[in-house]
Amino acid sequence: MRRIFYRGNSMTRVFRPGDELLAEAVAAAECRPGDVIVFLGSAGGQVVHRVIAATPAGLQTMGDNNDRPDPGLRQEGDTLLLVRAFLRRGRRHPLARGAAGMRAFRRHRFRRACRRLGGKVLRALLLPLGGWRLRLLDATSAHRFGEVVHREWHGRVVARCYPDGKIRYTRWYWRLLFAAPERELPR
Repeated sequence: MRRIFYRGNSMTRVFRPGDELLAEAVAAAECRPGDVIVFLGSAGGQVVHRVIAATPAGLQTMGDNNDRPDPGLRQEGDTLLLVRAFLRRGRRHPLARGAAGMRAFRRHRFRRACRRLGGKVLRALLLPLGGWRLRLLDATSAHRFGEVVHREWHGRVVARCYPDGKIRYTRWYWRLLFAAPERELPR
């Protein structure tokens, strides 16, 4: 068994950064939909995703937290590691495989869709309160860290403004309170 430390956010519904994954080398033919595998990504790093379809041409993979399946198929020549369990705080947690793994995948996707829908509904309800949100935005302060501007509200970072124009909120609910349709966060 190989031990791999998980990092990233594509499987955050299953793993947390720092979890230790217990994986073993397998052939692509042994994997079935619902299994979690580790493979080499296009950039050379290890990617931890779930198998969502198995065809004679190869395996289609996708992260539980991703919008789209991975480009390309995992084929017989690829180095694949099957994750059997993971360690969190010293406790071993077995991982569901096959049909049970696909049920977990669908459950995670459903929860994600519900959270997104709830955010859209709340955003629509808060839209008439735009002036209130603008006052909250005025109560924030900005601090520059290199190229990135951190927007803080009472000492807590609520958003990061990047040079390419993207704004990333540290929590989903900050977008509801601090994103104003009339103006963007300052750069």
